Amino acid sequence: MRNHLYCLPTLSLLAALFAAPSTTLYAAETNINESTKKDSKSETPVDKKEKEAEKTELNGVFEAVRSQTVSPASEQITSWTIERIVPHGTRVREGQNIVWFETEDIDKRLSDAKVALSLSRIAFEKAEFDYEQFLETQKIERARTKRTLAQAEQDYDNFVRVDRDRQVLSAEFSLKSAQAYLENAEEELEQLTQMYEEDDLTEESEEIVLKRAKQAVESAQFRYDGAKIQTQRAIKQSIPRSEANQKTSLSLAQINYKKAMQAYDSDKKKRTIERQKQRDQFEKEKENLEKLQAERRASVLKAPIDGIVLYGELTRGQLGSKPSNLEAGAKVSQDQVVATIVDPDKLRVRVDLEQKHLHLVQKGKACQITATGFPNFKAVGKVKSVANIPYASGKFDCVITFKQSEDETDSEMPKIMPTMNCVLAFETEQ
Repeated sequence: MRNHLYCLPTLSLLAALFAAPSTTLYAAETNINESTKKDSKSETPVDKKEKEAEKTELNGVFEAVRSQTVSPASEQITSWTIERIVPHGTRVREGQNIVWFETEDIDKRLSDAKVALSLSRIAFEKAEFDYEQFLETQKIERARTKRTLAQAEQDYDNFVRVDRDRQVLSAEFSLKSAQAYLENAEEELEQLTQMYEEDDLTEESEEIVLKRAKQAVESAQFRYDGAKIQTQRAIKQSIPRSEANQKTSLSLAQINYKKAMQAYDSDKKKRTIERQKQRDQFEKEKENLEKLQAERRASVLKAPIDGIVLYGELTRGQLGSKPSNLEAGAKVSQDQVVATIVDPDKLRVRVDLEQKHLHLVQKGKACQITATGFPNFKAVGKVKSVANIPYASGKFDCVITFKQSEDETDSEMPKIMPTMNCVLAFETEQ
């Protein structure tokens, strides 16, 4: 019993040794089979991943090469109300009406502008008449002012050349005449006195004649004394004062002439400016009416090119994230883009290129284009341009031109339209 128990561990050990190779072999075979199966199953995906690792995919948007925006582009009317607009996505021809605006407001403004122009024309015509009258009146006033100056100059010249000397001579002659009159009176009195002393006349007559002769002498003496005073005053005071007055009158005439001429010039300039201002106002009212009439005629917007009507303005070939609210009754501003007409017959791809892809996407490089909405659409593209300066932080503009693959013969494939998205695949250089 004791020996039997001693042999049990030995037997267990031996059994384990003999069993081990079989288990290990089985596990190895199992691992090999599973590895083989795994390798055989994953061979194709690995190849695909390696191929995919060799390409870089970028997102782009199909953009019409030819497109034009449509807006009121008015100056006088700052706000428009849509009366009617063709549906979004409508295909139109060049010159076709696409947007109709209400005209009630502009018609009222047109009526007011016509009245304003009529009033301005009347005011302008009156200003023209007043200006012509002003020129005629000023012409007369200028001539009168010149005559006044000429008269002052002539008066001064006459005084200096003739009148002053004549006044001196006149004063001296008055004194001389008074003196002669006195001498004559005295001589006559003396002769009468001698005659009366010889008793040629009666005593009564003698007294009368002598009395008159004495009065004549006294009168002559008084006249002579006055003439003497007047002559002295004339020579020393009156004539010099007259000469000074003549000089003053001439100076004042010259000053008034210059002042008047300056006033005439200033008034003419002022009237000319006022006339021009009135003319400008008239032209402004006229231009305002013409612009309103032109904007009235443009109250219906037409398609500038053949293409598809897209509401609003595209941003880098894409529509806004929110649907447009353009409809009848909606208001738009004078410079607001109401619609964009895109020509779908010739497209290109616009890409918002990140800075990390600049080394990969270079001008002239080829790429494969796949439409996001239609995976069966394949085209070969070529980089037309890559901007060196970002248009936004870390974003560079890139344009891809393309043509549809020659082996693409699926006539039932939907036509690619502007604003649709696509994926661009560029081969990565190893």
